[in-house]
Amino acid sequence: MLLVLALGAMAWPAGAADLLSCRSASGFECRAGLCERQNLHTNLTVNFDRKEISYCVGEGCYGARVAMVGAEDGGVSFAFDAKPEQGRNGGRTDGLVTIHPGRNAATIGNFQADGSVTFNLMDCGERP
Repeated sequence: MLLVLALGAMAWPAGAADLLSCRSASGFECRAGLCERQNLHTNLTVNFDRKEISYCVGEGCYGARVAMVGAEDGGVSFAFDAKPEQGRNGGRTDGLVTIHPGRNAATIGNFQADGSVTFNLMDCGERP
């Protein structure tokens, strides 16, 4: 566990903002080897200090604590099994997130109960 936390801490330079906000403009849905572009809007907020995320798709918002793994190129990846935020409906959602080097973009993959996977490309920026 210490190694994972240390790698996550080394991923960003000291003094960098601890919150990152990402939004997708579109996404891809893959079923049985075929991928189609879809108009899927998602929002992701990452709190690096607390190792927590907030993930919203349409009306559904989810929260989770995560263990982050840093890559040599400066990117960060983590998986999540998120539950709906208090007062929200919906079941759990599973995902895999890669925040790309420079913190300007992210890719999120969601694993659906029917075996399909959705991929969203996200633009990111620091939140004040």
